[in-house]
Amino acid sequence: MSLANIPDSMRASAGLYLRIILFSGGFWGLENFLLQIVQALGESRVPAILSVAGTIGKTFLMAALIIRGGMGVEASALAILLNYLGTAAILLFWILRTETGKELFFAPRLPSRQVWFELMKNGCAKSGMMIIIGIGAFIMKRQVNTLADDILVGYAYGVIAPNLIMNSLAALAVTAGLITGQNAARSMSAVRYWNRKLFIWCLGVSAVCIVCAAIFAPQIICLLAGDGLTDTALRARCLILVIQTCSLPLVCLYMILRNSLQSMGSYRILPFLGVLEAGVSLLTAWLFIPRFGYPAVCWSVAVKWGIPAFAGALVYRKRVKRIRG
Repeated sequence: MSLANIPDSMRASAGLYLRIILFSGGFWGLENFLLQIVQALGESRVPAILSVAGTIGKTFLMAALIIRGGMGVEASALAILLNYLGTAAILLFWILRTETGKELFFAPRLPSRQVWFELMKNGCAKSGMMIIIGIGAFIMKRQVNTLADDILVGYAYGVIAPNLIMNSLAALAVTAGLITGQNAARSMSAVRYWNRKLFIWCLGVSAVCIVCAAIFAPQIICLLAGDGLTDTALRARCLILVIQTCSLPLVCLYMILRNSLQSMGSYRILPFLGVLEAGVSLLTAWLFIPRFGYPAVCWSVAVKWGIPAFAGALVYRKRVKRIRG
């Protein structure tokens, strides 16, 4: 907590939150491991349904723990942990219901060396990307934690609704990766058609959310945080809520392109996209926050998604032409 510059006034509640989040990391890895198995078995509906249901369930569980259970910020971490556990249990149950899934666990066959090599490239590329993004996000958060307490509280509540929507839309990005993996070798026209269609769906949902955020931002914040908000906290919450919601089309495009490129075997682009995203976080933390303060934090959200999305679009277009040629 000292390394992250967490204010002394928040460390009592932040300590328990941090312990639960660190404990849940292993279950997050288990969930992703099982999710990859389900995707490899060619199932697209289960990951999509679980992604949406898990996000909505996590949000309502967090609210119940706070309102009914009287918990503090640690309710968010506990809801995340329970979501990972529940999703992993459902995925494991689904896998063991299939014949192929039973063979994977009870009659394993060692894959060829080439299969292992391909799996290692895929896993290491994505892990490297997430580590790079995580380092940038940590340094960014470290700088954010030097701001006033009211701003920190406002920021924490302001990102809840956009993150809920973003995590739900991530199901469409998962679907894009599955469709690309199943059709890239046969029909790139089908891949392009479905990726465009998925992005159009994302745009439709994002448009509705943007209108709601622009009109009802204070009401949404008060619904999440209750009464007794200071003016500083309310302004901070509304600013990040509106900007992050308006940036949803960028993050949707970014996730769809990233998943599709990974399914095409373009593993090296993933760490590069991570470097771009982390680079924006570092520049914001070291240059823009000391100069512009909290507004720089909010606007960096759009930039850190927009630049990788633009780079991913260029690589995606080049990759599609190569495969079609």
